[in-house]
Amino acid sequence: MKAVNMRFAKIVAGSVVSLGLLSAGIAASKVQGMKEVKSPPFSGGVGASANQDRTGGPLSVGMCSNCHSSGSFNTNLSVELLDGSNNPVTSYIPGTTYTMQVTLSSSGAPAYGMQSVALDGANNGAGTFGTINTSNSQVSTVNGVNYFEHQGMSTSGVFSVDWTAPASGTGDVSIYAMGVAINANSGTSGDDPSSAVSFTFTEDVPTTIDFPGNPYCSDVSNPTPVVTGEQGGTFSAPSGLDINSSSGQINMAGSTPGTYTVSYAGATQSATFDVTINEAYAVSDAVTICANETYQFGSQTLSASDAGLNTEVFTAMSGCDSTVALTLTVTPDINIQILDTICTSETIQFEGQTLDASNAGLNEVTLTSAVTGCDSTRQLFLFVAPEATTSLSETICPSGTYDFNGQILDASDAGLNTLTLTGSNGCDSVVELTLNVTTIDLTIMLDGAGSFVANQANATYQWVDCDNNNAPIAGATNQSYTPLVNGNYAVEITVGSCTELSECEEILTFGLDENTQSLIDVYPIPANAVLFVQNMQDLTDVRRMEIVSLSGQTLWQQRNATHEINVSELPSGTYFLKVQHAQGTEVVKFVKR
Repeated sequence: MKAVNMRFAKIVAGSVVSLGLLSAGIAASKVQGMKEVKSPPFSGGVGASANQDRTGGPLSVGMCSNCHSSGSFNTNLSVELLDGSNNPVTSYIPGTTYTMQVTLSSSGAPAYGMQSVALDGANNGAGTFGTINTSNSQVSTVNGVNYFEHQGMSTSGVFSVDWTAPASGTGDVSIYAMGVAINANSGTSGDDPSSAVSFTFTEDVPTTIDFPGNPYCSDVSNPTPVVTGEQGGTFSAPSGLDINSSSGQINMAGSTPGTYTVSYAGATQSATFDVTINEAYAVSDAVTICANETYQFGSQTLSASDAGLNTEVFTAMSGCDSTVALTLTVTPDINIQILDTICTSETIQFEGQTLDASNAGLNEVTLTSAVTGCDSTRQLFLFVAPEATTSLSETICPSGTYDFNGQILDASDAGLNTLTLTGSNGCDSVVELTLNVTTIDLTIMLDGAGSFVANQANATYQWVDCDNNNAPIAGATNQSYTPLVNGNYAVEITVGSCTELSECEEILTFGLDENTQSLIDVYPIPANAVLFVQNMQDLTDVRRMEIVSLSGQTLWQQRNATHEINVSELPSGTYFLKVQHAQGTEVVKFVKR
């Protein structure tokens, strides 16, 4: 017999055996003619011993009454959440530790057991159980959720444990519990379960106000408080602090430095916060330097690039920053700038210097002003316009042209083309144009099956009837085209933005209207739903069968021979049946009604 987690009573002659397991719910059995010797009660808790929820809550797999019954103790169960002063609460503050107390009472029961669990709105375990305050109690885990339950019989019926509330934002928490008053007969009969109870505790968010960044210096931006908890209250403060009663924002410009207690009054809750404003100072100064000088300003080394307003922050005795604003004026060099351009072979005179192409760029002469004592600079930006070569690249279609400064180039000019121009500065420059021609293979071939095939791959195609002013053939847009009548045909090939027309090619091998030349025949004419093919047995190695429209579009095909073709989906009109076999191709015309 497989062992189970329970202890059995000793059995002797003439006893009645009672198998009792308070938490596991194993029904008692009796054996007549034997004497009973009771063993200690089995009360390990249904969570610990059977991995079950019997609280009557959303995760419960049953009730205590499933096993314990027939008692009449009028059992009652209550659940309380007590704060630090042992006062019952109906809401919880996130992260706060409370005492959870489950109390069972009855009319004369000698002992009690129970199981309880705290769940959030999604039926996940809420909060954590901590210190167990009563004997005969334990915390068990069922499917990852913690349960507070009995461990051994409790004669007091009071079960107490510390419970720490979950994090903020959890929402309502419900405590589910069920208990049983037991008669201590080492069995489950004669016990009296309580009803399942549940209590819901709402999340309590205390109302607080906070001014982030406090204390403030008087020169900061107007601070606005952060309200936690009850919203929509009003703000007030003593005289000297200019505060908006609705938003709580402090007007720093209208406030006097000092410490003020800001009060916030909501509909049901209130809060206070001490705001301190310290004096901030601002000092202005001005200094003038030459463009090539520097000035040490606190931790900064200022130069001509720092001309204008500069600030340095110092710490005042009040703890606030003291800002010094320095206006730096720079006496500039008498800076004369000249721009000039020469050709590669030319020279230019600049302040006694003869400059050539090797002096391209900035040329500078520095003088000292007798008036300001600062340097005076003359600068020449020399540009050299060499007889340079500019390279261009253009692409045209095979039949296209390109206007190259008045020269009309076509495909015969593919490759390098040069042009010599005179610039506005009088210097020559050479423009090199590499003319590219989009490659389109316009050759077509006639294969052994009587189809024209364009040699150009990966393009857009439109076959045309050369004998009808190159009129496009409807539906003939593939790389290959099978003519159905003798004539001359060509194809328009589009690659990218280029469209070119091939040479016309002639085909003289078809006589599609002469059914008498075919080895096969079809009926009925006209056909309605099924077209029957006669004499297929006379053909050797049939490779493909096709139905082709008058425009040459293939509407049906298959690779093996058949004597019956479903043509019910074809629109009314005239069509050709083509059968390719080892000896050639058979073509017959038929009409679909």
